Amino acid sequence: VRERLTVFGGLRYNDLSAEVAATGPLGDTETAEGDESWVDPIVGAHYSIPLSDAWSLNLRGDVGGFGIGSDFAWQGVATFRWQFSDRAGALAAYRYMYMDYDDGQGSNRFIYDMAFSGPALGVVFLCLCLAVVLAVRILKAKAAKAGKAAADSAPIAARRPPGVW
Repeated sequence: VRERLTVFGGLRYNDLSAEVAATGPLGDTETAEGDESWVDPIVGAHYSIPLSDAWSLNLRGDVGGFGIGSDFAWQGVATFRWQFSDRAGALAAYRYMYMDYDDGQGSNRFIYDMAFSGPALGVVFLCLCLAVVLAVRILKAKAAKAGKAAADSAPIAARRPPGVW
């Protein structure tokens, strides 16, 4: 088991909704509601550090927005992971995220300039990932076998490597 750095890019979909109700001193209640959604392009990196066969530290960070969705957004996540079986593990993580988004004008202006953070606990199941890896390996093996069978039945001239006469 060794350290691994993965660089990635993608899109983050953000969808917010809120409803507010306020009661005045005369008992009248005013309500307001709204929702907003946008997509941010993101780029980031994920660094995995094995601490032992069962324990690892994972660091992930990304930046995004770039004025396309939000003006700017970034997040950082640190995760300690314990792989207690071949197909399952547990994790404890801490995440910090900042986002600066605004849209509209005047009374229709929406401003979301927020930072939030906190811990997370979770259980990770690897069943689907293992199934996909196994399926890909089986398909590659079948393709290689089919390619070899086709090459074995080809005329000798067709089996020569390119550039060999």
